[in-house]
Amino acid sequence: MSASFTPEQLQAIRQVLAEQGEELDEPIEGPKELEELKRYDIKYVPIVTDLDELKEIWESAIAALKNQQKVLWVTNSVKTCIEIYRTAKIQLAEQLPELDIKPLIYHSRYRYKDRLKKHQAVIAAFGKDQPVLAITTQVCEMSLDLSADLLISAMAPAASLIQRLGRLNRRMTKQEQGTKLAIIYPWDNPRPYDTAELATGEQLIQEFSGKTGISQRYLAEFASCLNAEKVQQIKSSWLEENWCNRPDFLREGGYTITVLLGEDETAIWNIAEQRRQELLKQGINESRMKLFKREAQAWSVPIRIEPDYHKWQRRGFYPITPTGRINYSEEVGAEQ
Repeated sequence: MSASFTPEQLQAIRQVLAEQGEELDEPIEGPKELEELKRYDIKYVPIVTDLDELKEIWESAIAALKNQQKVLWVTNSVKTCIEIYRTAKIQLAEQLPELDIKPLIYHSRYRYKDRLKKHQAVIAAFGKDQPVLAITTQVCEMSLDLSADLLISAMAPAASLIQRLGRLNRRMTKQEQGTKLAIIYPWDNPRPYDTAELATGEQLIQEFSGKTGISQRYLAEFASCLNAEKVQQIKSSWLEENWCNRPDFLREGGYTITVLLGEDETAIWNIAEQRRQELLKQGINESRMKLFKREAQAWSVPIRIEPDYHKWQRRGFYPITPTGRINYSEEVGAEQ
């Protein structure tokens, strides 16, 4: 169900299934008439210095909003997402004061309950007949069912760029509706993608930049012959060695850890106690800690791993951040 599967990935899936005595059916093709619609024009802006100096990109965004269009801006890190969002507030206030457009921001480092609100706000805004500017990270690639009139994106792996393009001109059903523009600019940060991953995106841009009338079928054909590095086998102590073994990790660690903010702990305990009292009136005796853990899910937030996180207190599954360690707001999430 993904336009960005490479032949190597499909073969890897088939191999795993074969080891289980199963087979993978042929991928289900989408409607040919929709796949062949010329949806996208891709433009590459090769030089980017400071976010405030992205003059060409901001001019395109402002022009689209002035024409009552919807703009989706995708970057590759929470830090730059917040920076672009704050710049957008200034740009819109200065250049489009009469429209009173409030930019939207959506990324992964929110409390779960706050992230749900951000998700719903973006979906609702794109469903209205009004101009929208939403700044997001990679979370848009899988979780946002929306259709933008202009896509602005930092360079990313080809698979990610294809997924992002899937949010541009998404509702198009007839060729008469015309193409929509995607503007891609460089990404020089070593995270979250390595050089080999970014090289696939650069291949895509080299193939399509400056071209008009690009269809989903063109992108699928490009992905099928993409010159990507061969997937390497990953060793697993759990799967490959004896059942009785030394302690070890099941997978390679990432950059983030899910925590509760120290500032939120009292509020969570209060909600848990309130719920416990309500249950006692119904004759149900539930432990306060169990109710705390249940409520804590809504307050949990992913942050970048801190060097001393293993020293933090824990409440069940979650480490508790020292009060004041993480700068958090419901508006922009965790700034860390």
